[in-house]
Amino acid sequence: DMGVISGALPLLSAYFRLTPQQEELIVSLLYFGGGVGAATGGFLCDRFGRKFAILITDVMFGLGALWLYSANTVNGVMAG
Repeated sequence: DMGVISGALPLLSAYFRLTPQQEELIVSLLYFGGGVGAATGGFLCDRFGRKFAILITDVMFGLGALWLYSANTVNGVMAG
């Protein structure tokens, strides 16, 4: 994730004219989401099985990518 945000953040910053605080919040939310995903991933695998858990995370990743692709405000990026 660090590789993705390091390449995307300069483009996001220029496009949305982000302040340094908004950049920090976007990066923080990325890591928060990663932590939540890591914390719930084991539970999903134990509860529903590995294949189903991978399928669910792939669908969530795809929906998140579509959300971010269509975001036209800073708040939309942060929500995604």
